[in-house]
Amino acid sequence: MCLAVVAHSSGPARATPAGAASSPAPAPERKPARGAPSLAWRLAPGVALPDPGVRLGATRTKLCDLGQHMLAAEPTPFHLDPVFRRPPEAARAAMAAALKRVETSKPGSAPARAAAAEVTRLLRGADGPALARMALLHPGPRGRAAALRAALPLVPDHPRLAGFAAGDLRAKDAARARVAVRFSFAARCDTPALYAMDGLEHPAVAVRESTVRALAALTPGTDDTGLWTILARHVTEAERAPRVRALFARAVGQLGWLPAIPALQRLLKDESATVQHEAAVALTRLTGAPPPGVLRWARSRSVAGRLAAVRALAASQSAVALRQAVAGLTKDRRALRDPLARAGVDRAPRWQVATQAQRALDWAALTHPPTGPQAHLLAPAPRSSP
Repeated sequence: MCLAVVAHSSGPARATPAGAASSPAPAPERKPARGAPSLAWRLAPGVALPDPGVRLGATRTKLCDLGQHMLAAEPTPFHLDPVFRRPPEAARAAMAAALKRVETSKPGSAPARAAAAEVTRLLRGADGPALARMALLHPGPRGRAAALRAALPLVPDHPRLAGFAAGDLRAKDAARARVAVRFSFAARCDTPALYAMDGLEHPAVAVRESTVRALAALTPGTDDTGLWTILARHVTEAERAPRVRALFARAVGQLGWLPAIPALQRLLKDESATVQHEAAVALTRLTGAPPPGVLRWARSRSVAGRLAAVRALAASQSAVALRQAVAGLTKDRRALRDPLARAGVDRAPRWQVATQAQRALDWAALTHPPTGPQAHLLAPAPRSSP
């Protein structure tokens, strides 16, 4: 289904002839409204602790209503519309030639990269939104993928472009489907975001992972928790990849989605240790109380288990329990990398057990000043010399 069926313009119309050689730079069609978070998005007091895990969330943004947006666009003449007007013939010819070179060049080769760069350059001009519409209708899969990547910066200000990516969400080519998911979420509107959830049904794990990451980066606002309900149901009932289930647990923990607590409790019994660890950390961030198994992980020989225990206990509301469970880990020099980091994308330094344990203890001493008879349990442990 195509969403982009009507025209729209913002600001006063400017009477320019339909075949003009150049067009004024289009103004953004709308800015997303920022909404106050609802009661479904709350965090326990200890959640302010910086988690060493890769951050998945961003600024809270209320999704726009694409139906109302398109209804308001109906009176605008096509030749004045930033998306639907006809670009100048020279620009159309240049875009068609660049897309053809992308399609016929060997993927990853210098000619293919040069052609993709030309597509990006053309979309930066005054006729960018209209040329993006043209490029997103290109019949070749490589050309469409290049157009989706190049037009990604335009879709937040021109959300109707997201309608032209709907057919790519289920593309067999995982790379094209991934960028289509990102493109649809980048519109920050309700209908494109709902269509982007089709990425959860893609056979490629990378596409389903991208769907979770893109939704987390969107960070819904007041009335937009329905997408997360869809994701929670998918993760607990249908998702086969442990990495995707673990990403869901980390996302809802970092973003503070309280309705995820039942799903996280189910994930505590997951067959994957990574999923169990992320679910425990998320539950502690949401409730302030670590699950019972966390203390056992702190005493285990597993590096991943010890690190999960430190991360969870650091977000708990009991500084004394943190100190008692973690104090013995400040000499463990073993380390591992964030299992959910994307290779070559995320900055994923090695997590050392001793370093993370000491940071958690320092945090406890800062947020729960040592007073009374238990002060010796809360005081920061002395740092060992390098």
